Amino acid sequence: MTKRLILFIIVICSVVSFGILAEDSSESAGKAFAPEPASGDSLPEGQLVYHEPHTGRTVFVNQKNAHEFAKLPGPPHIVVGSQAKAGNTTFNLTFADVTAGNGQGFDDAAFGAARRSTAAAVATYINTVLNETTSSTIDVDFQTSEADGGGALAFAGTFWATSPNRYGNGFAFSHITTGTDPSGSNSDIQVTVDFGHNWNSELDAPSGGEWDLFSVLLHEFTHGLGFVALVESNGNSSVSNGNPGVFSHLTDGFTRITGSVDLWNSSFTFVGTASDMISNDIAFSGTNATAANSGVMPKIYAPSSWEEGSSMSHWDTQTFPDLVMKHAVNSGTQARSYGAIEIATLKDIGYSISDLQSATAEPDAGMPLNRAVGLVITVVILACLGSYALRTRVV
Repeated sequence: MTKRLILFIIVICSVVSFGILAEDSSESAGKAFAPEPASGDSLPEGQLVYHEPHTGRTVFVNQKNAHEFAKLPGPPHIVVGSQAKAGNTTFNLTFADVTAGNGQGFDDAAFGAARRSTAAAVATYINTVLNETTSSTIDVDFQTSEADGGGALAFAGTFWATSPNRYGNGFAFSHITTGTDPSGSNSDIQVTVDFGHNWNSELDAPSGGEWDLFSVLLHEFTHGLGFVALVESNGNSSVSNGNPGVFSHLTDGFTRITGSVDLWNSSFTFVGTASDMISNDIAFSGTNATAANSGVMPKIYAPSSWEEGSSMSHWDTQTFPDLVMKHAVNSGTQARSYGAIEIATLKDIGYSISDLQSATAEPDAGMPLNRAVGLVITVVILACLGSYALRTRVV
Protein backbone atom coordinates (compact mmCIF):
# COMPACT_ATOMS: atom_id res chain seq x y z
CA MET A 1 0.00 0.00 0.00
CA THR A 2 1.30 3.42 -0.92
CA LYS A 3 0.15 6.23 1.39
CA ARG A 4 0.21 10.00 1.14
CA LEU A 5 0.92 9.76 -2.58
CA ILE A 6 0.10 12.71 -4.80
CA LEU A 7 -1.20 11.37 -8.10
CA PHE A 8 -1.14 13.45 -11.25
CA ILE A 9 -2.88 10.91 -13.47
CA ILE A 10 -5.34 8.57 -11.75
CA VAL A 11 -7.62 5.87 -13.03
CA ILE A 12 -9.39 4.58 -9.95
CA CYS A 13 -12.36 2.31 -9.37
CA SER A 14 -12.59 2.46 -5.59
CA VAL A 15 -15.74 4.08 -4.36
CA VAL A 16 -16.94 6.05 -1.41
CA SER A 17 -20.38 5.90 0.03
CA PHE A 18 -22.91 7.32 2.23
CA GLY A 19 -24.33 10.07 4.25
CA ILE A 20 -25.07 8.47 7.53
CA LEU A 21 -24.32 8.98 11.15
CA ALA A 22 -22.42 6.82 13.49
CA GLU A 23 -24.87 4.45 15.02
CA ASP A 24 -24.89 5.80 18.57
CA SER A 25 -25.96 9.44 18.05
CA SER A 26 -29.28 11.17 17.64
CA GLU A 27 -28.23 14.79 17.81
CA SER A 28 -29.13 16.99 14.85
CA ALA A 29 -28.87 20.62 13.90
CA GLY A 30 -32.04 22.67 13.66
CA LYS A 31 -33.48 24.23 10.55
CA ALA A 32 -32.77 27.92 10.15
CA PHE A 33 -34.74 29.82 7.55
CA ALA A 34 -33.23 33.23 7.01
CA PRO A 35 -35.49 36.29 6.71
CA GLU A 36 -37.21 36.80 3.38
CA PRO A 37 -34.87 38.54 0.91
CA ALA A 38 -35.15 42.20 0.19
CA SER A 39 -36.64 43.30 -3.10
CA GLY A 40 -34.19 42.83 -5.95
CA ASP A 41 -32.33 39.93 -4.32
CA SER A 42 -34.35 37.14 -5.90
CA LEU A 43 -33.46 35.01 -8.90
CA PRO A 44 -35.69 35.04 -11.98
CA GLU A 45 -36.76 31.51 -10.95
CA GLY A 46 -37.18 32.34 -7.27
CA GLN A 47 -34.99 32.99 -4.27
CA LEU A 48 -31.71 31.08 -4.09
CA VAL A 49 -31.60 28.66 -1.16
CA TYR A 50 -28.78 26.49 0.17
CA HIS A 51 -29.91 23.20 1.74
CA GLU A 52 -27.93 20.56 3.66
CA PRO A 53 -30.02 17.42 4.15
CA HIS A 54 -28.01 16.03 7.05
CA THR A 55 -27.98 19.07 9.26
CA GLY A 56 -31.38 20.35 8.09
CA ARG A 57 -29.74 23.71 7.47
CA THR A 58 -31.74 25.73 4.94
CA VAL A 59 -30.67 29.31 4.27
CA PHE A 60 -31.90 31.98 1.89
CA VAL A 61 -28.92 33.43 0.05
CA ASN A 62 -29.11 37.21 -0.25
CA GLN A 63 -26.82 40.23 -0.47
CA LYS A 64 -25.93 40.08 3.21
CA ASN A 65 -24.73 36.48 3.28
CA ALA A 66 -23.82 35.82 -0.37
CA HIS A 67 -20.11 35.82 0.48
CA GLU A 68 -20.65 32.75 2.68
CA PHE A 69 -21.82 30.72 -0.32
CA ALA A 70 -19.64 32.12 -3.11
CA LYS A 71 -17.17 29.87 -4.88
CA LEU A 72 -13.83 29.58 -3.17
CA PRO A 73 -11.30 31.94 -4.79
CA GLY A 74 -8.57 30.93 -7.18
CA PRO A 75 -8.23 27.97 -9.55
CA PRO A 76 -9.30 24.49 -8.38
CA HIS A 77 -6.69 22.38 -6.64
CA ILE A 78 -7.76 19.19 -8.43
CA VAL A 79 -9.53 18.73 -11.74
CA VAL A 80 -11.13 15.32 -12.34
CA GLY A 81 -12.10 15.15 -15.99
CA SER A 82 -13.71 12.28 -17.87
CA GLN A 83 -13.25 11.41 -21.52
CA ALA A 84 -15.68 10.18 -24.15
CA LYS A 85 -16.82 6.76 -22.97
CA ALA A 86 -17.89 7.82 -19.50
CA GLY A 87 -19.76 11.03 -20.17
CA ASN A 88 -18.70 14.64 -20.24
CA THR A 89 -18.67 15.78 -16.61
CA THR A 90 -15.60 17.40 -15.09
CA PHE A 91 -15.28 17.97 -11.35
CA ASN A 92 -13.27 20.92 -10.02
CA LEU A 93 -12.28 20.28 -6.41
CA THR A 94 -11.20 23.25 -4.30
CA PHE A 95 -10.15 23.00 -0.65
CA ALA A 96 -10.49 25.99 1.67
CA ASP A 97 -7.87 24.46 3.95
CA VAL A 98 -5.32 24.48 1.13
CA THR A 99 -6.28 27.96 -0.04
CA ALA A 100 -5.75 29.28 3.49
CA GLY A 101 -2.69 27.13 4.14
CA ASN A 102 -4.10 26.43 7.59
CA GLY A 103 -2.27 23.12 8.09
CA GLN A 104 -5.45 21.24 9.02
CA GLY A 105 -7.94 18.89 7.36
CA PHE A 106 -7.16 18.67 3.66
CA ASP A 107 -4.00 20.70 4.23
CA ASP A 108 -2.70 18.52 7.07
CA ALA A 109 1.02 17.90 6.71
CA ALA A 110 0.72 14.14 7.27
CA PHE A 111 -2.64 13.26 5.71
CA GLY A 112 -3.72 16.23 3.59
CA ALA A 113 -2.42 14.90 0.27
CA ALA A 114 -3.98 11.47 0.85
CA ARG A 115 -7.32 13.07 1.78
CA ARG A 116 -7.31 15.17 -1.38
CA SER A 117 -6.49 12.12 -3.47
CA THR A 118 -9.36 10.23 -1.83
CA ALA A 119 -11.75 13.08 -2.68
CA ALA A 120 -10.52 12.89 -6.27
CA ALA A 121 -11.07 9.12 -6.27
CA VAL A 122 -14.70 9.65 -5.27
CA ALA A 123 -15.26 12.09 -8.13
CA THR A 124 -13.50 9.62 -10.42
CA TYR A 125 -15.88 6.83 -9.40
CA ILE A 126 -18.93 9.02 -9.94
CA ASN A 127 -17.59 9.71 -13.42
CA THR A 128 -17.71 5.98 -14.14
CA VAL A 129 -21.41 5.99 -13.23
CA LEU A 130 -22.81 9.13 -14.84
CA ASN A 131 -22.88 9.31 -18.62
CA GLU A 132 -24.27 12.70 -19.63
CA THR A 133 -23.83 13.80 -23.22
CA THR A 134 -23.71 17.49 -22.31
CA SER A 135 -20.41 18.94 -21.13
CA SER A 136 -20.29 20.52 -17.68
CA THR A 137 -17.73 21.52 -15.10
CA ILE A 138 -19.02 20.94 -11.59
CA ASP A 139 -17.45 22.98 -8.81
CA VAL A 140 -17.15 21.12 -5.51
CA ASP A 141 -15.93 23.31 -2.68
CA PHE A 142 -14.61 21.71 0.49
CA GLN A 143 -15.21 24.28 3.20
CA THR A 144 -12.82 24.88 6.11
CA SER A 145 -12.60 21.57 7.94
CA GLU A 146 -13.89 21.14 11.44
CA ALA A 147 -11.72 19.48 14.05
CA ASP A 148 -13.71 19.15 17.28
CA GLY A 149 -14.98 15.62 16.69
CA GLY A 150 -18.16 16.55 18.51
CA GLY A 151 -20.86 16.06 15.91
CA ALA A 152 -21.34 15.13 12.29
CA LEU A 153 -18.64 13.24 10.46
CA ALA A 154 -19.39 15.31 7.37
CA PHE A 155 -22.19 17.19 5.64
CA ALA A 156 -22.86 18.52 2.18
CA GLY A 157 -25.47 20.47 0.27
CA THR A 158 -26.40 22.13 -2.98
CA PHE A 159 -28.53 25.05 -4.10
CA TRP A 160 -32.21 25.26 -5.04
CA ALA A 161 -34.70 27.93 -6.13
CA THR A 162 -37.86 28.50 -4.09
CA SER A 163 -40.13 28.68 -7.12
CA PRO A 164 -41.85 27.58 -9.24
CA ASN A 165 -43.30 24.55 -7.45
CA ARG A 166 -41.81 21.43 -9.05
CA TYR A 167 -39.93 18.18 -8.62
CA GLY A 168 -36.19 18.63 -9.13
CA ASN A 169 -32.76 17.55 -7.92
CA GLY A 170 -30.99 20.83 -7.20
CA PHE A 171 -28.51 22.98 -9.07
CA ALA A 172 -25.76 20.35 -9.34
CA PHE A 173 -28.15 18.01 -11.19
CA SER A 174 -29.33 20.81 -13.45
CA HIS A 175 -25.76 21.77 -14.29
CA ILE A 176 -24.66 18.18 -14.98
CA THR A 177 -27.66 17.25 -17.13
CA THR A 178 -28.11 20.48 -19.11
CA GLY A 179 -24.58 21.84 -19.27
CA THR A 180 -25.85 25.23 -18.05
CA ASP A 181 -24.76 26.55 -14.66
CA PRO A 182 -27.86 27.85 -12.79
CA SER A 183 -25.77 30.05 -10.52
CA GLY A 184 -22.27 30.76 -11.77
CA SER A 185 -21.13 32.64 -8.68
CA ASN A 186 -21.81 29.66 -6.40
CA SER A 187 -20.25 26.21 -6.25
CA ASP A 188 -22.46 23.29 -7.28
CA ILE A 189 -21.81 21.24 -4.14
CA GLN A 190 -20.35 22.29 -0.79
CA VAL A 191 -18.80 19.75 1.59
CA THR A 192 -17.54 20.04 5.17
CA VAL A 193 -15.65 17.27 7.00
CA ASP A 194 -14.90 17.06 10.72
CA PHE A 195 -11.39 15.64 10.97
CA GLY A 196 -11.64 15.53 14.75
CA HIS A 197 -12.82 11.95 14.29
CA ASN A 198 -10.52 9.01 13.65
CA TRP A 199 -10.38 8.72 9.86
CA ASN A 200 -9.09 6.24 7.34
CA SER A 201 -7.86 8.84 4.87
CA GLU A 202 -6.38 6.48 2.27
CA LEU A 203 -7.83 3.81 0.00
CA ASP A 204 -6.86 0.80 2.08
CA ALA A 205 -9.51 -0.83 4.32
CA PRO A 206 -10.42 1.03 7.55
CA SER A 207 -9.52 -0.49 10.88
CA GLY A 208 -12.20 -1.16 13.49
CA GLY A 209 -11.98 2.30 14.99
CA GLU A 210 -11.68 4.32 11.78
CA TRP A 211 -14.33 6.08 9.72
CA ASP A 212 -13.80 5.51 6.01
CA LEU A 213 -13.32 8.87 4.29
CA PHE A 214 -14.04 7.51 0.81
CA SER A 215 -17.39 6.05 1.90
CA VAL A 216 -18.47 9.16 3.75
CA LEU A 217 -17.53 11.48 0.89
CA LEU A 218 -19.37 9.32 -1.65
CA HIS A 219 -22.46 9.48 0.54
CA GLU A 220 -22.20 13.26 0.79
CA PHE A 221 -21.51 13.77 -2.92
CA THR A 222 -24.64 11.73 -3.65
CA HIS A 223 -26.79 13.99 -1.51
CA GLY A 224 -25.36 16.88 -3.53
CA LEU A 225 -26.35 15.07 -6.73
CA GLY A 226 -30.00 15.09 -5.60
CA PHE A 227 -30.51 12.03 -3.39
CA VAL A 228 -32.52 13.94 -0.79
CA ALA A 229 -36.17 14.08 0.29
CA LEU A 230 -36.43 17.85 0.75
CA VAL A 231 -39.36 17.42 3.14
CA GLU A 232 -40.28 18.38 6.68
CA SER A 233 -42.08 16.16 9.19
CA ASN A 234 -45.43 17.67 8.19
CA GLY A 235 -44.86 17.10 4.48
CA ASN A 236 -43.96 20.68 3.64
CA SER A 237 -41.01 21.50 1.40
CA SER A 238 -37.71 22.16 3.14
CA VAL A 239 -36.86 24.74 0.47
CA SER A 240 -40.09 26.64 -0.24
CA ASN A 241 -41.48 25.90 3.23
CA GLY A 242 -44.95 25.12 1.89
CA ASN A 243 -47.27 22.54 0.33
CA PRO A 244 -47.55 22.42 -2.62
CA GLY A 245 -43.91 23.30 -2.99
CA VAL A 246 -40.45 22.50 -4.32
CA PHE A 247 -39.65 18.82 -3.78
CA SER A 248 -37.10 16.35 -5.10
CA HIS A 249 -37.63 13.70 -7.76
CA LEU A 250 -36.92 11.16 -5.02
CA THR A 251 -39.90 12.54 -3.08
CA ASP A 252 -42.09 12.22 -6.15
CA GLY A 253 -41.63 8.44 -5.89
CA PHE A 254 -42.48 8.06 -2.19
CA THR A 255 -45.28 5.55 -1.70
CA ARG A 256 -46.95 4.10 1.39
CA ILE A 257 -46.12 0.41 1.20
CA THR A 258 -49.45 -0.67 2.71
CA GLY A 259 -51.95 -0.18 -0.05
CA SER A 260 -49.34 1.23 -2.48
CA VAL A 261 -50.59 4.79 -1.94
CA ASP A 262 -48.64 7.65 -3.53
CA LEU A 263 -47.82 10.34 -0.95
CA TRP A 264 -47.16 13.17 -3.43
CA ASN A 265 -49.20 13.97 -6.54
CA SER A 266 -48.50 15.47 -9.96
CA SER A 267 -49.30 18.97 -8.62
CA PHE A 268 -46.23 18.88 -6.32
CA THR A 269 -48.47 18.40 -3.29
CA PHE A 270 -48.11 16.15 -0.27
CA VAL A 271 -51.39 14.26 -0.01
CA GLY A 272 -50.43 11.93 2.82
CA THR A 273 -50.57 12.55 6.57
CA ALA A 274 -48.01 13.43 9.20
CA SER A 275 -48.32 9.88 10.55
CA ASP A 276 -47.18 8.52 7.19
CA MET A 277 -43.86 10.30 7.67
CA ILE A 278 -43.10 8.26 10.80
CA SER A 279 -44.82 5.03 9.75
CA ASN A 280 -41.79 2.89 8.86
CA ASP A 281 -43.95 2.08 5.83
CA ILE A 282 -42.54 4.15 2.95
CA ALA A 283 -40.79 3.00 -0.21
CA PHE A 284 -39.46 4.54 -3.41
CA SER A 285 -41.56 3.48 -6.41
CA GLY A 286 -39.08 4.29 -9.18
CA THR A 287 -39.43 1.84 -12.06
CA ASN A 288 -35.74 1.03 -12.38
CA ALA A 289 -35.11 0.87 -8.64
CA THR A 290 -38.05 -1.50 -8.15
CA ALA A 291 -36.82 -3.73 -10.96
CA ALA A 292 -33.33 -3.77 -9.46
CA ASN A 293 -34.87 -4.86 -6.14
CA SER A 294 -36.49 -7.96 -7.68
CA GLY A 295 -39.80 -6.18 -8.30
CA VAL A 296 -40.14 -4.85 -4.74
CA MET A 297 -40.16 -1.10 -4.09
CA PRO A 298 -36.99 -0.35 -2.02
CA LYS A 299 -37.77 0.80 1.50
CA ILE A 300 -37.00 4.34 2.71
CA TYR A 301 -35.87 5.22 6.25
CA ALA A 302 -39.01 6.54 8.02
CA PRO A 303 -38.62 5.74 11.74
CA SER A 304 -41.38 6.16 14.32
CA SER A 305 -39.80 9.38 15.59
CA TRP A 306 -38.83 12.01 13.01
CA GLU A 307 -35.05 12.37 12.71
CA GLU A 308 -34.03 15.69 11.20
CA GLY A 309 -31.45 15.07 8.48
CA SER A 310 -31.98 11.30 8.35
CA SER A 311 -35.69 10.59 7.91
CA MET A 312 -36.83 10.14 4.30
CA SER A 313 -33.45 10.99 2.75
CA HIS A 314 -31.88 7.53 3.09
CA TRP A 315 -32.56 3.86 2.53
CA ASP A 316 -33.85 1.86 5.46
CA THR A 317 -30.64 0.59 7.07
CA GLN A 318 -32.11 -2.66 8.44
CA THR A 319 -33.31 -3.57 4.96
CA PHE A 320 -30.21 -2.38 3.10
CA PRO A 321 -27.24 -2.48 5.50
CA ASP A 322 -24.64 -2.39 2.73
CA LEU A 323 -25.84 0.47 0.53
CA VAL A 324 -24.07 3.81 0.24
CA MET A 325 -27.17 5.85 1.10
CA LYS A 326 -28.24 4.01 4.25
CA HIS A 327 -28.99 6.30 7.18
CA ALA A 328 -26.29 5.18 9.64
CA VAL A 329 -22.77 3.80 9.54
CA ASN A 330 -20.36 2.04 11.85
CA SER A 331 -16.64 2.67 12.10
CA GLY A 332 -14.47 0.02 10.53
CA THR A 333 -16.87 -0.47 7.62
CA GLN A 334 -16.91 0.78 4.06
CA ALA A 335 -19.40 1.27 1.21
CA ARG A 336 -17.34 2.39 -1.74
CA SER A 337 -19.61 1.73 -4.69
CA TYR A 338 -23.31 2.07 -5.40
CA GLY A 339 -25.56 -0.95 -5.15
CA ALA A 340 -27.71 -1.93 -8.12
CA ILE A 341 -30.72 -0.22 -6.51
CA GLU A 342 -28.79 3.04 -6.19
CA ILE A 343 -27.57 2.98 -9.78
CA ALA A 344 -31.19 2.39 -10.83
CA THR A 345 -32.43 5.22 -8.58
CA LEU A 346 -30.00 7.70 -10.13
CA LYS A 347 -31.50 6.73 -13.47
CA ASP A 348 -35.05 7.10 -12.10
CA ILE A 349 -34.41 10.64 -10.90
CA GLY A 350 -33.05 11.71 -14.27
CA TYR A 351 -29.39 10.85 -14.75
CA SER A 352 -27.96 9.02 -17.73
CA ILE A 353 -25.94 6.01 -16.58
CA SER A 354 -22.75 4.69 -18.17
CA ASP A 355 -22.95 1.32 -19.91
CA LEU A 356 -19.47 0.63 -18.50
CA GLN A 357 -20.70 0.89 -14.93
CA SER A 358 -20.93 -2.33 -12.93
CA ALA A 359 -23.74 -1.84 -10.45
CA THR A 360 -22.91 -4.77 -8.22
CA ALA A 361 -19.12 -4.96 -7.95
CA GLU A 362 -17.81 -3.82 -4.58
CA PRO A 363 -14.11 -2.93 -4.80
CA ASP A 364 -11.75 -3.80 -1.99
CA ALA A 365 -8.53 -2.13 -1.00
CA GLY A 366 -6.47 -4.37 -3.24
CA MET A 367 -8.40 -3.79 -6.46
CA PRO A 368 -6.18 -2.89 -9.41
CA LEU A 369 -6.56 0.46 -11.09
CA ASN A 370 -7.86 -0.94 -14.38
CA ARG A 371 -11.54 -1.32 -13.54
CA ALA A 372 -12.69 1.75 -15.40
CA VAL A 373 -11.58 0.53 -18.84
CA GLY A 374 -11.74 3.20 -21.49
CA LEU A 375 -11.91 6.00 -18.93
CA VAL A 376 -9.09 8.47 -18.76
CA ILE A 377 -9.11 10.61 -15.64
CA THR A 378 -6.79 13.54 -15.54
CA VAL A 379 -6.20 14.83 -12.07
CA VAL A 380 -4.45 18.14 -12.21
CA ILE A 381 -3.11 19.33 -8.89
CA LEU A 382 -2.72 23.07 -8.95
CA ALA A 383 -1.25 25.52 -6.49
CA CYS A 384 0.36 24.32 -3.28
CA LEU A 385 -0.78 21.74 -2.81
CA GLY A 386 -15.95 21.53 2.77
CA SER A 387 -24.33 15.20 3.45
CA TYR A 388 -24.10 13.86 3.97
CA ALA A 389 -24.02 15.06 7.47
CA LEU A 390 -22.67 12.06 9.22
CA ARG A 391 -22.63 12.18 12.91
CA THR A 392 -20.41 10.17 15.08
CA ARG A 393 -23.43 8.43 16.48
CA VAL A 394 -25.99 8.26 13.69
CA VAL A 395 -25.57 8.61 9.97
